Amino acid sequence: MVTADALDRLAPSGGWPAWVSCAPYLSDAHPGAADPRPLGEGANCQRYAYAVLALFAREVPPHRSSELWADPRFGHPPRDDARDLDLALFGRSENAWGAHVAVVVGDVLLHLCAEVGHPAT
Repeated sequence: MVTADALDRLAPSGGWPAWVSCAPYLSDAHPGAADPRPLGEGANCQRYAYAVLALFAREVPPHRSSELWADPRFGHPPRDDARDLDLALFGRSENAWGAHVAVVVGDVLLHLCAEVGHPAT
């Protein structure tokens, strides 16, 4: 689960909603899904990360990871230059298709983790 320590250093003006720390991972609840359910009922990593950014009035088109990587509006800074609320894409290969999406919060990545089934840092 997401620890309070990870979230204490940065919080949206209305505070953190409950789904940030307990939303279940659901692969079919992605951006652009035909019937999006409330975030507390589940999301995939992209939808979760984009919803976290929306808490800070930052908007991302409903891209999948490969589309996000290819969109020229988003840069690709080196890992050492990552700042709070940057998106991080990572995976087992250099291919952006199927990459996992997380949000940088301090020195951790806030993400909805498929392997454990809930948000993690």
